[in-house]
Amino acid sequence: MPSVEHSNHPSNEVYLDNNATTKVLPVVVEAVNHAMQVCYGNPSSSHITGVKAKHILESTRGLARKVIGAASGEIIFTSGATEGIQMGIVSSLLTIKDQMNNNQLVTDDCYLLYGSTEHKAVPNTLEHWNKALGVNAKVMAIPVNDKGLLDEQFIEQYIGKTLLICTMAVNNETGVYQDLAKLERVIRTGNEDVFWLVDCVQALGKMNLNISDTSIDYAPFSGHKMYTPKGIGFMYIREGSPCIPIIAGGGQEGGSRSGTENIPGIAALHRVFSLLLDEQDDTFKSVAQLEAYRQQIADTLKAVFPGVVFNHDFDYSVPTTINFSVSGMFSKDLMDLFDAASIRVSSGSACSAKVTHSFVLDAMGADAWRSESAIRMSFGPASTQQEIDRACDALKSTIPALKHACLVMSDMHDDGSEGQLKTGFIELQYNNCCCWVYIDVDTRECIIIDPLPQLTARIEGWVICQKLTVKAVLDTHLHFDHEPYNRTFADIVMNHIPTDLQLTDDNGWPKAVDGQVTIAGKHLLPYVKVGALKVAAVHTPGHTQESMSFIFIDASDTIVLALLGDLVMPGALGRTNVPTSSPLAFYDSLKKLAEVLQPDTLIGSSHDYQHKFVTTMALESQGNALMASVLDNTISAMAFKDEKEKLDEKLVESTGGILCGVVEVDKVDVPYSLTSVQIGEFFEQHPQAVLLDVREAFECEMGDLVGQLNLSGLTTSDTQALNTIINVPLTKFADFVIHAEQYKDTPLLLICRTGTRSLLACQSLLRLGYQQVYNIRGGLALY
Repeated sequence: MPSVEHSNHPSNEVYLDNNATTKVLPVVVEAVNHAMQVCYGNPSSSHITGVKAKHILESTRGLARKVIGAASGEIIFTSGATEGIQMGIVSSLLTIKDQMNNNQLVTDDCYLLYGSTEHKAVPNTLEHWNKALGVNAKVMAIPVNDKGLLDEQFIEQYIGKTLLICTMAVNNETGVYQDLAKLERVIRTGNEDVFWLVDCVQALGKMNLNISDTSIDYAPFSGHKMYTPKGIGFMYIREGSPCIPIIAGGGQEGGSRSGTENIPGIAALHRVFSLLLDEQDDTFKSVAQLEAYRQQIADTLKAVFPGVVFNHDFDYSVPTTINFSVSGMFSKDLMDLFDAASIRVSSGSACSAKVTHSFVLDAMGADAWRSESAIRMSFGPASTQQEIDRACDALKSTIPALKHACLVMSDMHDDGSEGQLKTGFIELQYNNCCCWVYIDVDTRECIIIDPLPQLTARIEGWVICQKLTVKAVLDTHLHFDHEPYNRTFADIVMNHIPTDLQLTDDNGWPKAVDGQVTIAGKHLLPYVKVGALKVAAVHTPGHTQESMSFIFIDASDTIVLALLGDLVMPGALGRTNVPTSSPLAFYDSLKKLAEVLQPDTLIGSSHDYQHKFVTTMALESQGNALMASVLDNTISAMAFKDEKEKLDEKLVESTGGILCGVVEVDKVDVPYSLTSVQIGEFFEQHPQAVLLDVREAFECEMGDLVGQLNLSGLTTSDTQALNTIINVPLTKFADFVIHAEQYKDTPLLLICRTGTRSLLACQSLLRLGYQQVYNIRGGLALY
């Protein structure tokens, strides 16, 4: 298979995730190789090869003292910061436990404190060992202010009865640093004997510590955040502070941490420490230079995202971290964009269908949208000007894709450019809630159904960018998990709604309609036109009294999509156990829909708890006996009421709020996944196959998919190959299915960035009856 250069090639990678881990510097690699090939002896051995290893061990220990300013106390080599945290917390709690056993201490009404923005390794370790060792003190988070600084008054209030306090020198998400000298005064004024652990992982090489001048008892450090391989770290323990081994054995490290020392890792630390201490060496940059790098990146971000907001005060942060948010884009959107542009960053939230928050920004009191949109860019103290310039150029390269997707405001459409938005349905999801938008780019019209405040900026951007006329902003019903939003959003885009359509009912349905259409020979439904489609309204009470369904009808009077709110959801019927619900009305609405819709009519909903995107009445009947009995007329209204009430008794509170229906998880076929070496063979065996790229359009614009996949026989100049690739973002998945009947028997190979989205799409296609669906395992991440 020939080699093809593409944008995701490692040589083109812009790595801005140094707070997660750093690459290993070439000179450090040399030191590691030397240790493995020349000084490979066991430092406990007395022969010359062992003595060489012992020299590396002890000389590195001496350099560590100089780097952190530890003239006294112990330096113990560990596997990394997590082990160091265990060592400090367990040593403290075992000492406290001994005092309890000797009746010297009663832990009732005592506290273990930690900063609310700490790395999860700290509170999780506290909770675990507090319970496991039977200390049973109360574990409490210290609040922070909007700058991320610890609440000193809170510490003053509780420090007198605190057994152990854990803080961090520099936050890993925001780069915010604590004034350790000021903290020390507060802590020691209130309690001279409390154990104090400070996570110093992100401080190494970025700030002076002079740790011997403090009363810090424990300070863990990690090497892989400072250009060494993973698996090496060290721990500072103040002189006189207890050190109780959590790893017993041969008695290495003075008996504090048994196990043969990791000499290659320690040699790596030795090389890094030597560079840090060498005033003539410019590997590690000055604070002034690092601040200049940060400003250059910040200025570039402002140019790329005019509405960017920085989530921390630069005056209170180390210069190597930039945490920012962009209105209208979630962290996952930005991660997808940057990854497509070969820019590696971290998000404050998990990359999943469920939008999550940055707990650090939440603790700082940031607005929810900032927490949900947070991105961390972190360069290292050894970064070069060339690397920063490349990073800024890569960031600027995303501007066209952002403008074409209407994710940033621009005047691009004044030149007649259409951009990435095409005629069709768009489904946006936020924490299992679904918002639907239909856009007709020819008439510049759209309709919005079940809008959400979190999606306002995104949809408003489309309306403004595409100069759309908004025919209606609708809510299918009064939602249980969020306030109705149609009126609020309609006010935001009021200038884009025709005057005669601004008078509406509570659902947002216009009083003035374009006409009426008869469905199934008996149902006369009002409609408004959006481009070539008629959008008809059907009153379908049951889930709530005012529930409406919206039916999209094409020029041949075929229903192409029915949005049923929460009456019918993938895998569920809407709940009917709230004051505005009615199981009997629900029964009647199901009967009505059975007359209006065909069994295979595609259905969308207001919630999609299983990420199936669309379903049909036939599919739901297969997995829901109660619904099937309604549609085949084998159950009476009263019997349905009784069964529905029993079903609703299963509803429970979920972490995301009240579920709108009892979701039955049905068995979904697992698609066959291809590895990278199987793709070329797959296309040889299936020349008629279609490659579905389920990334968003702005991701696709950042790179050549054929080149990235390195497909044998497929080139960007090959017209047939280009016709083989279709971009089907999950936001446009329903629209694809509406028009994709011809692909039911065609081999379909799906790909995305990591294989997660493509797997969801594969499972949905299999459920909808597509016969040959394949996933690319690991997505583009493995290429």
